[in-house]
Amino acid sequence: KVSESSELDDAMPHDKIVLTDNITINSTSSVFDIFFGEFDGNGQTISGVSKSLFKCLTSNAVVKNVNISDAGICLNDQYNAVISKINEGTIKNITIENTNIDVNAVGKIGLVTSINKSKGLIHNCTISADITSRNCMVGGIAAKTSGEIVNCTVSADILANNTSGFIAGKQQKTGEDSESTIKNCEVSGFLDGNKKIGGIVG
Repeated sequence: KVSESSELDDAMPHDKIVLTDNITINSTSSVFDIFFGEFDGNGQTISGVSKSLFKCLTSNAVVKNVNISDAGICLNDQYNAVISKINEGTIKNITIENTNIDVNAVGKIGLVTSINKSKGLIHNCTISADITSRNCMVGGIAAKTSGEIVNCTVSADILANNTSGFIAGKQQKTGEDSESTIKNCEVSGFLDGNKKIGGIVG
């Protein structure tokens, strides 16, 4: 159980972590590089996020019941996200609000994840954010997805000069005869760009 951000320093990537209080993260690096445990936010709020909480969630990883508030990501990494840069696991019941992302690098921006891989599941996420990007592929949930995105709501103002969508910048096939899944999602806001923009997918 974790009640202070400093306690995350002692956590291991296979642990089951449960937040018992709201925490503020002041670090400019990800909490975990590779995570294959369970992170249960327990309805608590994490604030101060300036870089993705995880670099990579493996297929065994679960991140759930987390509220993120007042995140501000202005870094120029290739992959930018609030929860995880790469997702192969399960992300569910996440709220991200009052968040601003302003990135100038060439790369990919997703509020939940940059890349949602074919085994990646993203369910029941609610996003409220402003995103500005000069060169990145942008998605309100994922920049690029070949996995599953279900029951998500995005309210955002997105200004981008590359492929962009409120849910995903790009949706990829998982195989010759199978598509990735985006369903039961709602979007609202403003989307402005000059290359492959779409209300759901760019």
